[in-house]
Amino acid sequence: MSLSNALSGITWIPAKNLIGEIENITLEQLLESLHNYQDIMPGLQSTRLAIWHFLVAVAHRALETHAKNIDLGKVTKENIGPKILEHLKKFESHFELCGPTHYFLQHRDPKLLAKPAAALTVLRIESESGNNGAFFTKCQDEDPQEFELAEVVHLLLEGHCFGSGGLGGGFPGQTISFTDCQYLRPFSVFLKGADLAESLFKNAKKLLNAYDINLMQAQTLVPVWEATDGGASFFESNLELERSHTPAQTLGYQRAFAVEFKKERSRTFAQWVHRAQGVSKWSGEVSLHPCLSKIEIEKDKQKIMIALKPNPNKAIWRDLGPLLLDCIEPDAGKNNDTTRFLVMGVYSDQAKVIGTLGAELEISNKLLRDKNLSGVLKVTLADFESKAQILKFSAKEVVKEIKGRLGKKVELKSFEHILEHSQYIADYWDCLGNDFQTQLLPSINDDPGWCNDVAVATNRAINRAVKRFVADFSNSAERLMAEALMKRRMKLL
Repeated sequence: MSLSNALSGITWIPAKNLIGEIENITLEQLLESLHNYQDIMPGLQSTRLAIWHFLVAVAHRALETHAKNIDLGKVTKENIGPKILEHLKKFESHFELCGPTHYFLQHRDPKLLAKPAAALTVLRIESESGNNGAFFTKCQDEDPQEFELAEVVHLLLEGHCFGSGGLGGGFPGQTISFTDCQYLRPFSVFLKGADLAESLFKNAKKLLNAYDINLMQAQTLVPVWEATDGGASFFESNLELERSHTPAQTLGYQRAFAVEFKKERSRTFAQWVHRAQGVSKWSGEVSLHPCLSKIEIEKDKQKIMIALKPNPNKAIWRDLGPLLLDCIEPDAGKNNDTTRFLVMGVYSDQAKVIGTLGAELEISNKLLRDKNLSGVLKVTLADFESKAQILKFSAKEVVKEIKGRLGKKVELKSFEHILEHSQYIADYWDCLGNDFQTQLLPSINDDPGWCNDVAVATNRAINRAVKRFVADFSNSAERLMAEALMKRRMKLL
């Protein structure tokens, strides 16, 4: 195969080895030696998340194939890499990035190629996102950036994973429901093992348990990298993706891309891409995908599941309750003391992507298996949130009371500025988060001693917040007054 083959030719995988060094290797090299690597570490979190989703999808596809052939027991964490590679090697020619017969993760429809090309940078979600490129783009079409082939693979994966709303539009005369790609909004949660072999095995098994094998056997849709026509027949079928379609079946169909490649001597690179909405996906219900976090809410007197979305103003550990309950298998890692998992997500408003969040957490398996402890965790986190709301309310009431006492002597704007810009709530969460993750979470239990430790940590965080709030007042008289009033309200005297 050629040097432009995304399986065996292009070194597009930035793999972190067991001593912490980053090696840029091919997908084939990674799968041959998964045990030698612990993670995928590109420069951008969004790229890392996209690669993780792709690797888990192909791992699940390989396990699914073995499950259909009733030899799933032959796939273990020791041999999962070679088993995935054995499966992908059947379609190696389909991984050619630049053609001329197959184009990896691309759709070379004449109608798509007839659309005006955009700078390839638009596929990077932190450069452009939303349903109106004229407002949301940060890239330049006059002299677009040149991307090497490894970067093109990254951009295609990001585009397929995180395309939002109507970005790219459809074709002339086409009626289509513009929807977000399924990985754009929710948190993604992946189980972590000692190395990538164990990590992929854990997550592939979790997906296998989530999707009904009998249902999958009845489906004819194959991944775009397996389809002999690159998925063209499904693109033209006017069918929709179903909620029961697996990650390998959906990745590559929700958007249509065709990259323009240029050759200069021995170098091949790209600057432009033709893009459009792909196949419509299900609406209403959230994905079955167990690596996508969900939370139960009540709407119109009925309980429904919605995506648990990242919030840039909320540290990931604060959502630990639903992340554990909805994304981690109860028996995960039961032979070990703890389970590690990676949480990543893209945060956005209704129109555009703003940034990404990520954290790696380690949880006691006792907590994962004990429903009583899960309840303790839920109540504790809810109490933390409640105390933060009390802090905010108390601060407003204290400012109001000081204004009333000082009357005309005070500059009203200065107090409004304190409420608007003080970092007292951030200090509260920083202090509490440090204690929670380093001391409280590892030792969680339901005895009075642990509950007392929680109370001590909470009071320490409140005191830190009060000190920051009081320090923002302009003179000593106001500070003394604010401190006394806040301590009285928060019962810290």
